[in-house]
Amino acid sequence: MTLETSRWEAVLGVYVLPLAVGAAVVMFVIWRLNRRDITRLAQELEQARRLVQQRESERDLALKEIFRRLYEERELTKDKVQFQSQLAEYEKYAALAQLALGAAHEINNPAASWSACANWKTNISRKSSLPPVTTKRKPPGSSASTPPRSCDG
Repeated sequence: MTLETSRWEAVLGVYVLPLAVGAAVVMFVIWRLNRRDITRLAQELEQARRLVQQRESERDLALKEIFRRLYEERELTKDKVQFQSQLAEYEKYAALAQLALGAAHEINNPAASWSACANWKTNISRKSSLPPVTTKRKPPGSSASTPPRSCDG
């Protein structure tokens, strides 16, 4: 057995041992490369996670801003509608006031001319005995001797 054992030891020492050492070296190199790739991939994954978190927070902020602007726009639209309805109501009142002023003007015009005519007739009748009565308002171009235009009839 010694001869055979020594022969197997020689074969093992010459062929199998360098092959086993070579295989171990190759496995170590492959393991080292895989570990480097795994480390690099883990770093890239962590960087991607941070980027996703950053983008999510930016998205959330943008959504909050959009909701705030929509709420503000809705409130402004409510105010606009309210002001438009108030404006329409005020325009109605303004038209009504203008109509009332026009009616008052039409009522006052004949009354003023009647008053001027009455004052003129009073002045003419009292001309000889009393001093002329002064009125608060004389129509332009009228005097005690010439009747106002409204007294023609």
